[in-house]
Amino acid sequence: MEDRLPQAPENSDSAGPGRGFAGFLAVAALLCAALFAALMLAVWVSSFVSLALLALALALLSLGLWLFGRLPAADWALMAIVAAISLAARLFVVFAVPPEPVSDFYLMFDAARSFVAEGASALGFDYFSWWPYQIPFVLYEALIISLGGGIRALQLMNVVWMLGINLLVYRLALELSGSRRAALACALLYAVYPAPLLLAPVLTNQHISLFFLLLGLLLMTARPSPKRALAAGCVLCLGNLMRPEGPVILAALAFALLAACLMGKRSAREKAVLLLCLVAAYAGLGLAVKATLAAAGVAPDGLGSTRPEWKLVSGLNPATGGEYDDSKTYILDIEDDEERREEAAEIIRGYFAEYESVPGFFMTKFKNMWAAPETFLWTLPSADETAPVLGSLTLGQLLQRVQSVDSALRLCVLALCASGCLLALRGRRQPSPLCLTLAAAFCANTLAYLLLEIQTRYRYFIMPIVFVLAAPAISRIMSLRPRAK
Repeated sequence: MEDRLPQAPENSDSAGPGRGFAGFLAVAALLCAALFAALMLAVWVSSFVSLALLALALALLSLGLWLFGRLPAADWALMAIVAAISLAARLFVVFAVPPEPVSDFYLMFDAARSFVAEGASALGFDYFSWWPYQIPFVLYEALIISLGGGIRALQLMNVVWMLGINLLVYRLALELSGSRRAALACALLYAVYPAPLLLAPVLTNQHISLFFLLLGLLLMTARPSPKRALAAGCVLCLGNLMRPEGPVILAALAFALLAACLMGKRSAREKAVLLLCLVAAYAGLGLAVKATLAAAGVAPDGLGSTRPEWKLVSGLNPATGGEYDDSKTYILDIEDDEERREEAAEIIRGYFAEYESVPGFFMTKFKNMWAAPETFLWTLPSADETAPVLGSLTLGQLLQRVQSVDSALRLCVLALCASGCLLALRGRRQPSPLCLTLAAAFCANTLAYLLLEIQTRYRYFIMPIVFVLAAPAISRIMSLRPRAK
């Protein structure tokens, strides 16, 4: 029989306005996942044959999950196998791909090398005065370089953070579903999911940031206490310093705590204390780091963005579907803040005049963000796709097959995520704070990228949450029993 964690008893006092709010959130999360799946289907599926193949893939995945739940091996052995698969896959990609950072990744790596040799003067050019939030990650890279590392060392650190992310997917899925086998299945699926593997060699701040953000999420939702809330605030702040995506998790946690106050009036004071500790630690550490770096002359302009309007100018561009476009980068050179904001507003007003349909633009952008196949631009920037790799199979053909596997797995997991949201929230007077937090983060992230600049690699942040939300559905599949004759 499957080993399950004990479930907390339902609170009889929890009925109230929050229950309807939680139900609304469940429906919103379900609709987001269903829309993701529908758009991916529209892009990737071009015939009834392909649709049948996708249905077969989902059926086979469900069968595999059912069988996985019945393996006689001990859970610790399965966890070791999952961790080994995750580690081996990421190491393979790192060593199979030439170390070739490009674009912003090279710029930050080069700045880190210069910082080790020259100090703060290495950061004294436009890129870091426009986007000073990149400075903490450069300092992290500089630390690795100062210890004798280089590109390979940074890539190996990527693998360490990514393995940690995979283990956190397991731990969060365990908290959500109460099923060790379902959590192991989530971790296994994430271990072989191609999209993060493609980013393993890339010197991006996404790996280290995501690890700390998920760790903070776990600290705050697993047996919360004021001490754990303080620790969670500090950890979330570290993740946000590496990449400014912390507000999504922080806001989702705050939402879940406030919703819990509505659903359980007796615990309102306790939840308020937790929220206060979380925000105080998050804000306090952030201010301390900013003050320290400003005093040292490393980040005199703070750690925010002095050009925040750029993400909207780029994200609302109808010519690119919300992706990067260098035709409007001239506004970055406008030093006067008010003048630059006015120019940005004028550009955005012009965009709305160009839209054939405003809802149509946002649907196209939504599709470009969530349904487009993964890109190999950052992993293999100068690869010859005509080069043979296995017999007559060219690199380009191999990459297309990887994209197809990635899209199929993402579609299946989104379907499981939608089912998981319903199973986790259905019929419960007081949904778990973790479930509310994950669903809120999922919805908030979706809405944010309707406005901001998009790239397919930006899915990296939210997909572990999608895998975790699939855990209740996977647990239900594993618990199915054959009918007695």
